Amino acid sequence: MGELQHARTSWRAARLAELEGMRCAGVDPYPGRFDATTSISQLRAQFVDLPASAETEERVSCTGRVVLLRDHGGIWFVTLESGGAKLQLMCDSRPRVEPPRRGDLIGVTGLIVASRTGELSVRVQEFELLSASLVAPGDKRGRPRSVEHRSRYREADLMENLQSRKVFTMRSEAISGIRVALEARGFLEVETPVFAADAGGATARPFVTRHNALGQDLMMRIAPELFLKRLVIGGMDRVFELGRVFRNEGMSAKHNPEFTMLEVYQAYADYIDMMELVQHVVVEAALASLGSTTVRIPSGQQVDLALPWRRASMSDLVFEHTGERIEARMELGQARAALGRMGLGFDEAWGSGRCLVAVFEDRVEANLISPTIVTGHPVETSPLARHCRTDPSLTERFEVIVGGMELANAYSELNDPVEQRERFMSERSRAQAAGEETLLSSPLDQRYVEALERGLPPTGGLGIGIDRLVMLLTNSSSIRDVILFPTMRSPHAETPAANGRSDLVPTAPLPTATAPGAQVAAVRLSGLVRVVAMLTSLVGVLTMLSAVPAISAR
Repeated sequence: MGELQHARTSWRAARLAELEGMRCAGVDPYPGRFDATTSISQLRAQFVDLPASAETEERVSCTGRVVLLRDHGGIWFVTLESGGAKLQLMCDSRPRVEPPRRGDLIGVTGLIVASRTGELSVRVQEFELLSASLVAPGDKRGRPRSVEHRSRYREADLMENLQSRKVFTMRSEAISGIRVALEARGFLEVETPVFAADAGGATARPFVTRHNALGQDLMMRIAPELFLKRLVIGGMDRVFELGRVFRNEGMSAKHNPEFTMLEVYQAYADYIDMMELVQHVVVEAALASLGSTTVRIPSGQQVDLALPWRRASMSDLVFEHTGERIEARMELGQARAALGRMGLGFDEAWGSGRCLVAVFEDRVEANLISPTIVTGHPVETSPLARHCRTDPSLTERFEVIVGGMELANAYSELNDPVEQRERFMSERSRAQAAGEETLLSSPLDQRYVEALERGLPPTGGLGIGIDRLVMLLTNSSSIRDVILFPTMRSPHAETPAANGRSDLVPTAPLPTATAPGAQVAAVRLSGLVRVVAMLTSLVGVLTMLSAVPAISAR
């Protein structure tokens, strides 16, 4: 590692010396402009049929990054890359022109030719350094780096890995396809607050920040749902939002604290309408980014997203995969017994519906590879969904599972304000009994219930995790591969659990008085502060000892 760091330092020093020499010669190594006449992609499309060894009088200027440099005895060959397309440059080095370095951005002017092997090339007449790379180039063979490295140094990943760049291009195309599909169906894109005094619309732990001017804490949204439904109440019958949501919870290959969510609401519709909508939206996203409805998932299996998708109830799927029949309306003892036979534990606060969901998530979900619309969700786990019209223990809700991963969630919205308030209170009591942190029945939820009293029409709501959809479309196994800058621990941060303590000093003022029985946060001091505190204590003890003889004399 020391040798590698030394090589990087030496490279940087050598490059800085070169740039200083250019400045002394009156050449700006970072010019502000270069007038290109074409791009590499346009050149490759225009001269696709140029025969081997062909010479032309076509003079062009283009730009790009040097990704490969080879010296062949008096002629050096450069591979220039821009926008995912590559072009070979040929330059005579006899006039003692210093060649560019790998990683440099350059502008070149020259004639279009083809090499003896038929490779489209530019015979360079002049080139200009546009931006020098002070970082030593990576492996020229392009061997893959770890997910950790690619996520932390995304700019280097995009430079070295064209496949990574393709993933994010496909992400953009998929999102564009979703917008087109929704706008064609009369939906209006809107924006709702990211910060609010309280978080609501889902059960999750929020991030909390401080607004200094208002003198109050604000929370980053965990879902835009309640705001969007208030817009429907106000008369905006078809709305959608594509935006970031934030949940201060665990991280995994399928979870990032900051992620992109699509939420759609349609007045005078229900969850059946949402089933049709989600299928069309996903297919449009696939066609826009892939040109096909067939995708390959990390297990190597091919999945066809073409319509129609399978529809099945959660209870039927559990029976199909485990042989155990569990239903939300069955006796609690029977549901717990079924979990016991499968070797699964349960919480005392769980009802039969929660037991059903636990089995589905543990034994079924990962095995659903083809697109499956899972219906029959219990009321117990669906506080915002309308009761099923044929079974009051269930709701009109469904999830879409593809490739063993939840992709979407939708339901017929509950629009009875009295029942909604009761659901919030019931969920809050259940969460408190289970010792879970929750913000249900927060002031934001109360404002939503008050808005419901103005009248929410029958409404269908749909949420799609955009990052997971892109994972599916790009055959990515980690969510970090489809988020340009995923949340990561700082490389200089120490894991709090590593030594059982933190060196951070809290910024909140310490309490000067505490009510009996109230919790007081422990304060961890930085290393320097602890040393000063120890020395102060030692001086105090020595001072007291020096006073002992005088006290004895008295």
